[in-house]
Amino acid sequence: MPPAVTAPSRPCKPERAVVLDGAALAAAVHDAETRGEKGRLPGLYLSLAQCRIQEGETADAEEFLRKSIRGAASAELKATHARARLALGDIAHKSGDLTTACEHWQIARALFHELNERREHEAVESRMLRNGCPTDWVLTDF
Repeated sequence: MPPAVTAPSRPCKPERAVVLDGAALAAAVHDAETRGEKGRLPGLYLSLAQCRIQEGETADAEEFLRKSIRGAASAELKATHARARLALGDIAHKSGDLTTACEHWQIARALFHELNERREHEAVESRMLRNGCPTDWVLTDF
């Protein structure tokens, strides 16, 4: 069952987004879902996931990140897709699942490369090398 879209318990500061209080963010997600705004939802889900991460609610965050990834992939929002993959990889890493973390980071790195976002690409590459991830994988996007 997907996590409920409720207001976070405290204000959150998602990366690279307008800072909304929890109630405004939850309302924006609800509004976009109701209106079927598929191009707006991936970024909102990513912001909501970042709030959940800050609150320590990683299970809910993972669900919102997956929703962000699915929406971003279908809407070709590569930057949002990459950031969601990066966050999902970080969650996997913190839970001890390095294989899954490396897979998500690899996809994020490739997306940043496609976007010519050199700094982000290099940061992910460094993260992968620090953690012993193979850097020459050929993955099937999942």
